[in-house]
Amino acid sequence: MSNSLKSIANQINQKSKDFEIGKLQDIRKKLKGLKKKANSNIFVDDSNTMTKDWAFHYGGRSEIQYNIGFEDEGFRFGLAFSLETSQTLPDINLLKPKIKKLNTLYEESPGLFSDYKMWYWQNGERSEIFDFRKISSDLIQIGTFIFFGKLVEVDKLDYGVILNTFDNMLPIYKSVETGIPETTVQNTKTCVLKPIMWNTNNYKGPSGFVSAGGFSKDYGYGHEEWNNDNKWIWRKYKVFHTESKPKLLEYSSDGNLCIVMIASFEKNQYAVGIATNVYHNEDDERKLIADELNTYDNYNQVWQQVSVKRAFDNDKENFLEHWKKNYTWVQWKCPIDNYYWFENPILLNPHDFTDKDKLISMHGSYQRVLPQQILQILSKHLSEKPDIIDWLTTGEFDTDWIDNTTKVSSNAKLRKKYSGSGANAPTTKSFSYWIKGQRNIEPLHAKLQALFVKYLSKKGVSYVENKDYIDVQYTLGKDLYYCEIKPTQNMDSKYAIRIAVGQLLEYQYFNQKNANLEIVIGSKPRNSEIDFVKSLNMRLTYLDELTDEFITE
Repeated sequence: MSNSLKSIANQINQKSKDFEIGKLQDIRKKLKGLKKKANSNIFVDDSNTMTKDWAFHYGGRSEIQYNIGFEDEGFRFGLAFSLETSQTLPDINLLKPKIKKLNTLYEESPGLFSDYKMWYWQNGERSEIFDFRKISSDLIQIGTFIFFGKLVEVDKLDYGVILNTFDNMLPIYKSVETGIPETTVQNTKTCVLKPIMWNTNNYKGPSGFVSAGGFSKDYGYGHEEWNNDNKWIWRKYKVFHTESKPKLLEYSSDGNLCIVMIASFEKNQYAVGIATNVYHNEDDERKLIADELNTYDNYNQVWQQVSVKRAFDNDKENFLEHWKKNYTWVQWKCPIDNYYWFENPILLNPHDFTDKDKLISMHGSYQRVLPQQILQILSKHLSEKPDIIDWLTTGEFDTDWIDNTTKVSSNAKLRKKYSGSGANAPTTKSFSYWIKGQRNIEPLHAKLQALFVKYLSKKGVSYVENKDYIDVQYTLGKDLYYCEIKPTQNMDSKYAIRIAVGQLLEYQYFNQKNANLEIVIGSKPRNSEIDFVKSLNMRLTYLDELTDEFITE
């Protein structure tokens, strides 16, 4: 039997017909919405995907790739990331979201990886072979090759073992390659009516009301049933839930979304709450929110509902399995002052918004409206919420969706009519760090600080947040630390560090002059930045964006 790479690849292709991995190209076609599959085989004798020493699956250049190849110790087979740029992969950063998904999968399901070893090639040298671990940002360099799988002596090749291993790795491949809907940032604002389920407990907990359809009908409750719970406050944000759509995520990525929550009851529709300056919660934020608000314990309220017991056939264990996968689902957040729950539901006339006799009612849908329509109907209920009025009367709103016959009122006209002052300042993309001594925390800052204090807590370190305008203070042994948190998603780390240095020196001067100073940023800094901070006798800690672990330099 020939042990050339091409021969081995051909044998894998031929024998794969009896295995799930033999359908890889069909799986790829379905996952990626391709019009036709790239090829019928896993590996193809093509100079771009196969050499005499290695091969990866056809079409896998910009994916986590099924990879086979020779090592000094024998023959490898498994999955890999190749961070070599090409026409298909012009920027290695395009693989970062997939690497992060792999790390998250490992954290949630380590058993999927327990049989595999891992190693990498970087700067022309191979690492040692080690047990699988998260891929850190240090490896994200052009030319790095990261592999995990199995390694056997060449004369002990067993194609059944190879193909069974490939089959066992399919859940990993599918999870990493299952796409998240791509969204783009919208620089304009939009307002929507968003249906939610009816609740007879004033939305302070589940009420057992039977919905006509959707999630709440299937499971007997809805996540929006806590939308008026005053305890649902997370780091100066009101958190709440409605179902979403990719288009809404575009606007909410920068706080450019207004949601008027409406509910149907006895053939009428009511406005029950409103939120402006709305941001969506990412997966890791939802977990942080659930942890800090202890939303898991809400299962007691949920299970008491007859509608829930009926939905789960009185099987509490089945319900709890469902709850463990769903209790973190809180879709939105907005500044506290940009949220208002009406004292009583407000009856709506559909003709104030549309020429139809009914407003949108499906929980998974939404209906766009103009701010002037919202203000005309709801402004008298918002007299104590100037931030909401300000948001609705400032900035540029998306009007591409309306017809030419609709007259759009200007911001100036709306401010004059509804705001009282006529010239209130806007609250749009983020909040200034300093306004008359009052510090407001923007969403990325809140998330990074929440992650950092969780990290301290796991280490058993006691901390204090937001005292004397200092983000975080903690004591390690006898040493006091002042920490300045600086997210770097929208700012170069150099400038984040520059701003933080001045703030920390000020905190130290006016408070404890013997305090140690620490800058916490949201991404890996450059070596020159690490050296700069060290030269000032400060600590620099960063969040590895791929492993979600904090590293102190």
